[in-house]
Amino acid sequence: MSGRGTMLRLCAVALVVILGSLSTVPARAGGQGADVEAAAQAAFDEGMRLMEGSQYEKACARIEQSLELAPGMAAQFRLAECYEKLNRVASAWRNYREVAQAADAAGMLDRAKLAWERADALKHRLATLTIAVPDAVAAVPGLRITWDGQALLRELWNTPVPVDVVAVRVDASAPGREPWSTAVVVEFEGAHARVEVPPFNEPRGTGPQLDTGLSGQTVAGIVLTVVGVGGMAAGVAIGLEAQPRYDATTEDPNLCTPEGICSQEGLAIRNDVRVQGNIATAVFVAGAASLVGGVVLWLTAPGGEEPQADDAVAAKALGKRSAAPRVGLGLSPGGVLLRGRW
Repeated sequence: MSGRGTMLRLCAVALVVILGSLSTVPARAGGQGADVEAAAQAAFDEGMRLMEGSQYEKACARIEQSLELAPGMAAQFRLAECYEKLNRVASAWRNYREVAQAADAAGMLDRAKLAWERADALKHRLATLTIAVPDAVAAVPGLRITWDGQALLRELWNTPVPVDVVAVRVDASAPGREPWSTAVVVEFEGAHARVEVPPFNEPRGTGPQLDTGLSGQTVAGIVLTVVGVGGMAAGVAIGLEAQPRYDATTEDPNLCTPEGICSQEGLAIRNDVRVQGNIATAVFVAGAASLVGGVVLWLTAPGGEEPQADDAVAAKALGKRSAAPRVGLGLSPGGVLLRGRW
């Protein structure tokens, strides 16, 4: 019995703890809700004070913040008024209409009537932008059109949409296509701007390709060969430029005597010539290496159809040599060594 009594007491304690924790959850949620409402009210009150002081930019920002925290018709109506003060006619018109629709749904007929009247009073000032999408463009799979980063519903394509008097960025994109964008300036109230989305470029990687009839290895070989010839020519040119300066030191006894004794100026000239000669040699050797590498790539590049398997087996059985050239590249004490069999 004592064991059963202990278990009953433990169950009772657990039940009390659980009920206590559950009772605190609504209180915390209610506390959080009250904090949000208080913050929304504070933002709204500050926005109204800023409006009274004609600081409409800051006022609209604070009322927008209030609406984000606690949406409501009263705050949205005041935001529409604030937008109207900033001559953001389309934004004001849109918010008045949303308030009127919400008030109609709630049976608040006086508020709905006032909001509709405000919206109607702005109609003649509305500027519009039509984003024209031709049928060929509209048929592109995955087409997405945005204005100022906001997705434009397909139902609004080719339709005049009210906009504020600002510069509007229009973007169009689709998978595998080059994106397109432009900026449209709506210059004044009542203006009717229009922009047309042009046809997309060919899908990436599927456009017409230049067919030279050469393999990539062949092209690389030709490029290296040309670079190598250019490098060797540059090395020779640098060396030829240095030679007259060296000859001048041997011809002028004030610079260097026939015995090789040079003045400070002569030594400086010969040192410069030596450095220039080393540079010429390095450039020439690099060009020669590029030339050799290019020739090797060029000669070993596949030039036609691969031999059939049966032909290769037959050639091996007959002891014939392969027709493909064999080329080796190495270094020797004198420079670069190229050897092979054709």
